[in-house]
Amino acid sequence: MCLLRTSYRFGSDSGIGQLASAVNRGDKKAVANVFARGFSDIELKPLRTTDDYGAMLDDARAGYGHYLQLLREQAEPAVILAAFGEYQLLCALREGPWGVAGLNTQFEQILTRHRQIVPQRHSRWYEGRPVMITRNDSALGLFNGDIGIALDRGQGTRVWFPMPDGTIKSVQPSRLPEHDTAWVHDGA
Repeated sequence: MCLLRTSYRFGSDSGIGQLASAVNRGDKKAVANVFARGFSDIELKPLRTTDDYGAMLDDARAGYGHYLQLLREQAEPAVILAAFGEYQLLCALREGPWGVAGLNTQFEQILTRHRQIVPQRHSRWYEGRPVMITRNDSALGLFNGDIGIALDRGQGTRVWFPMPDGTIKSVQPSRLPEHDTAWVHDGA
């Protein structure tokens, strides 16, 4: 067992960095304080009613607007990956309709209804599907928390990942280690 103390996804002085630290310490007061400080990179969206749930999903569509526009324009993978990183929807729960799994399903249905994604009939892969790796695969150089985007750029669908050295790697979906759809994720 090991404890990871450094995040390479965000700075420790950012709102999300401060929030992650407070959550990892189990410090409820510090969590509340982080939100009270008004960091520009985080926003608390309590979901108390089904109206709150719908409004949050509408906000998410707007938040991913730049990313979805670049998908329509068939921009280069590096540009699309950067745009996806501009907005992230994190959830404290993993399962259930108000958790990561339920929110991802609902969000895909909304994007489909608005024709912003086009799911394939006999495949879970579609242009622009974001995925988060959930099991390390050192042979592929992919690790828990890495986010990639499914794109077809003339070689069939491949999932494109930014690498630590600044390059971009594409992998056939069938070769990916365990992963989840990542419109919404638990941020762990």
